[in-house]
Amino acid sequence: AHNFEIKTAATTTTAITMENENAIEEGGIPANESTKEQKKKLKKIANHTPMEIISGAFAGLSVGTSVTAMILAPSTPVFVAGALSSVIGPYAYYQQTKLTDILALKETHEAVKREVDRLSQENVRLNETVGELSDTIDRLE
Repeated sequence: AHNFEIKTAATTTTAITMENENAIEEGGIPANESTKEQKKKLKKIANHTPMEIISGAFAGLSVGTSVTAMILAPSTPVFVAGALSSVIGPYAYYQQTKLTDILALKETHEAVKREVDRLSQENVRLNETVGELSDTIDRLE
């Protein structure tokens, strides 16, 4: 019996068990075909990657030093620089989180693309099998 598992970042595991792998009518897969593609799984992505943590720390540090500078030296240029630093640090953190999301989406896209290619090949194989079965039925009649 074969178990095929497909995992994506947003779904749970789907398992299909085929009891008779030689029964083409039931969708069996010949034993010589590789199932490497089914075994490739998406990696889990941590809630916060190391780059996100570093970016977040620098964002907090930039806001902290900016606020401290505005308190210790209250002047117009310090307020302008402090306000800009307070905005740019968190924005850099936001950008880093979006980069992480893009990387996860690219990985998911590649997994879906592999699955579509596999299903396309399976569709071709099934169409050929249907043709062969139609020929067999015609010969039997």
